[in-house]
Amino acid sequence: MSKTGRIYKIVHNQSNVCYVGSTFNNLRDRWHHHKADFNQYLKGKHSELAIYPYFKEQYEVVDRQHFAVNEQLWIDKLKSINKQPTFRIKKLTQKHYRELNKKSISQYKKQYRKANKQHINEYKKDYYQLNKESFNEKRKSEHFECDCGFKIRKSDKSQHIKTKTHQEYLQSL
Repeated sequence: MSKTGRIYKIVHNQSNVCYVGSTFNNLRDRWHHHKADFNQYLKGKHSELAIYPYFKEQYEVVDRQHFAVNEQLWIDKLKSINKQPTFRIKKLTQKHYRELNKKSISQYKKQYRKANKQHINEYKKDYYQLNKESFNEKRKSEHFECDCGFKIRKSDKSQHIKTKTHQEYLQSL
């Protein structure tokens, strides 16, 4: 399923500072949002500033990532004032690295847990002590009714299944 995405440029008419953006919505609606945000920014500043749309490119978009790459190309090409990049190759390479080195990463984590077992246990103990009340409240609220008619906590289910009354109920079926 492909959508039509638009990449647009907004230019400040007095300083030629530009902003590059993209949308899948109607360009007019997106423009109204930008104008409203800009007017909100100007409130109380008593200055005559204006912005206007400059160009728009249309792309058939199958994958949002490819669309973000196109937008980033325009941002770089036009030296836009955009603060955050739309496409972060570093993040993509980190994900790719984790997929390729899944075994070595899990092995490293095992070694870390083994080497720092005491520290991890102390941390867990401290965390439990700090959050003991919330754990107990959650545990109390997790009740359910078994098929045999007993109302039990979720944490006690394995013990309940071994009881004589539950076993007799199962045999009576």
